[in-house]
This record gives sequence, structure tokens and C-alpha cells, in this order.
Amino acid sequence: MISRRSFSKSALATGALLAVAPKFAGAQATPEADAFPVTIEHALGSTTIESQPLRVVTVGWSADDALVALGTVPVQSPLQSYGGDENGLLPWLTAAIGDRPLPATRDDSAALNIEEIVAAEPDLIFAPYSGISQEEYDQLSAFAPTIAYPEIAWTNSWQGVTRTAGQALGIPAAAEQLIADTEAYVAEQAAAYPAIAGKSFLFGTVFDGFSVYIEEDARSQFLMSLGMVPSDFVKSLEPDSDTSFYVSISLESANELVADIVLMWFGSQEEYEAAVTESHLDLIPGFDEGRFVPVVGQDLVMATSAWSTLSIGYALDAFLPLLDAAAQNVG
Repeated sequence: MISRRSFSKSALATGALLAVAPKFAGAQATPEADAFPVTIEHALGSTTIESQPLRVVTVGWSADDALVALGTVPVQSPLQSYGGDENGLLPWLTAAIGDRPLPATRDDSAALNIEEIVAAEPDLIFAPYSGISQEEYDQLSAFAPTIAYPEIAWTNSWQGVTRTAGQALGIPAAAEQLIADTEAYVAEQAAAYPAIAGKSFLFGTVFDGFSVYIEEDARSQFLMSLGMVPSDFVKSLEPDSDTSFYVSISLESANELVADIVLMWFGSQEEYEAAVTESHLDLIPGFDEGRFVPVVGQDLVMATSAWSTLSIGYALDAFLPLLDAAAQNVG
């Protein structure tokens, strides 16, 4: 499985305009009364924030989106070379920041750049959807309050990231309102495609065989929010470790990837076409019946891999018709 830190540098993203303007994308919000100090529990420890953070550095995915949607632009963010725009940021994030100063970018492709994070002089390091290790967390926590993922690395939901951002910024009520508004938007859009509801799914990719995402992964969780259900195969998956968000399946076992709808992502049309001929995709049940959904294009891959209040508005108009077309072919 491709690491979050090892996506190859490639062409810049293109795609739809934001469909939903973030509700809290203006000036930094004033914290609620008695919002601080606040203590946030997570998988790697317990973090107390004493006052409103003004210099936030992010690690991983989606953290930037949640902060910006709630009015705070990070001072430093990971460089997004896969699916990123000319600023090294994902296009929906740049659009939401607008004319405010963009965050500096940091290359974490080889390893988490702790020295550069520290040099940014953060008063909060925000990594709620990441894979930081205990050692990295301990190092970062020595310099600033650091928030890691809640349970399994790389599996936090967009609601969870948004809610934690609201707590950390001292505006939990604003975060809850943003979650409610976004969930209502998702439900409204999904209702226009009733064929999707109740269909079972499997989401994966091709890398040293097939990598299939577990039920707790953010991709699976979002499909469930659209009314779909994990297939029995997905429910049966047992990750190799407590931090694994996928299970590797050999190419020779393609016939075991059973679901009403099978989704797999590819960075480009060329990658998809190569996989069709080289990776036994045609042996996946439903491939020849129109029940296989290739999610193609780096921006769409990133949006559907790290859903957020911003990427939902960016990608849902393209994503739902793909699912609907496949659902129409389920017997």
C-alpha cells in the first residue's frame, strides 16, 4: 500500500469548483466563554490547550481543511505534491483560504520534518488524521501541545477531525453547526441518487496486489454515510496491526473481492488502463457487469481519500454519479 508520505510528485490537480462555501471561512473566531483550558484525549496521550492557539501547524490530511473551514489558516502545512496545486496545497483548500496568507508548506515525503515544524514556532500541532508515531508525538509534544488521531492511524472521520478542531480552537458549537450543515448537504445530495442506498461496497487500490480498506477507514465511513454498507468481505478483514487501515490481498485472489460495487482509485487514466491489463481487474466479480468504479484523477483520489467539509463540496458532484451508474447495474 502506498504510504501517505510517499505519493509521487506529479501533475497538478484539476476539478470542479467548490459547491459549498465553508460556513466559517472568515476571520478567526472568538473562543467561547470558558473554552480554555481544554483537554483532548487521543491514541498517543492527553493534550491540554491553555489558550486560543494562534500559530497552528498541521500534520497529515484534512487537518488544514477543518481549521480553515472554522476560520483559522495554519501557519504551516504538509506539501501536497499528489493532487496539489501550484501552491503545494489541495485545490479546495486554496479556494477556501481566498485572499488570506497561505500556509508555508513542509515536505514530509521521506519522514516527518520535525525540525521544520519546530522552526515554525507553533502553539498547536494538529494531527488528528495522520500516522505519527509515539516517538514523533513525544518529540513534538516537547515543543507545543500536539493532538494525534483518536484510535487507529489514518482512520479519523471528517466529523471527528472537525469536532476536534472546534475543541482545540475553543469554538465547539461552531464546529457542531458546521458538521450538521455539511451532513445535511451530503444527505440532500445522496437522496438524489436513491439507487445507491443499501448497496454493499468494497474500496481499495492496486499496490503489491490489492489493498482493501477496512470498515473503520475514512473512505468506508463516508460511503456508509451515503447509505451504503460494507460488504461481507470488508467486514471479514482483519488488519495486521492496530495501526493498519487496509488489508493486502494477492492479485490471484481477485475473485474474492465481492461486493455490489467495488471501487478502486488510480492517479490517472493511464494507471487505470495499465491495471486493467496487468492486475487481473477483470477477475473481480462485477467488473464486466458495470459494477466496478474506477476513481480516476489525483484531485478526486485525494478528495475521496480524505473527506472534509471542503473536499465534500469539491468532489461530491463528480463522485455520486459514478456510484449511481454502478448501482444501476446491481441485479
